Amino acid sequence: MVVVDTATLLFILQPDARAPLGDDGQPVPKCRERVELLLKNLSDAGIRVVVPTPVLAELMVSVGSGKIQLLGEITQSAAFSVVAFDQIAAIECACLKDPELEKKKGPKETKAKVKFDRQILAVAKVAGAQTLYTDDKRLIACATTNGLRTVRMQDLPLPPEPPQGELDLPQPDPDASMSGQQLEAKTPAAEPQQSSADAPAEPQQSSAQSIRSALQNVQQ
Repeated sequence: MVVVDTATLLFILQPDARAPLGDDGQPVPKCRERVELLLKNLSDAGIRVVVPTPVLAELMVSVGSGKIQLLGEITQSAAFSVVAFDQIAAIECACLKDPELEKKKGPKETKAKVKFDRQILAVAKVAGAQTLYTDDKRLIACATTNGLRTVRMQDLPLPPEPPQGELDLPQPDPDASMSGQQLEAKTPAAEPQQSSADAPAEPQQSSAQSIRSALQNVQQ
């Protein structure tokens, strides 16, 4: 089994959820597509997603009037398994290693937040989960200390791009791509026309023949 935190589940249930920041300081792109591919891969492998009841409570508060619909989607789906923070989880929570617990907390990291994170980890340990999907740095640190593998949103693979279909384009005219010199070489040369100056001259009559012709004309 694996565990997801509230922010990770939101990308399935709320498409406009705010994306976490990656190592480059920019929002991680296509978070919804990444989470959908994750759930598909887990479902194909027969691995169920643990939803701790503290996560379910936070999730239902964040969706406002869509509480009933959200609860039905999670509880009726074979992909999810809602696990309660019960007595065994409470004992596990008390035994978790948390070196940050005794330190002074800032305004963004109160003891209530620490207790919430510990409850998620306790449920994960009781359910036998090995991996936690979260981008919460505080939760990542505590999970790592207690032997859970963590995966951030930017580490999730993107779904493959659909293959592009081949377009039935007309075949190019081979003559259209030829240069002027190539076309000139390919076109048969026209027969040279003889000019009147180049035409062979008719043979001239000899002087004797001319005299004979003149005498015949006189006799006639």
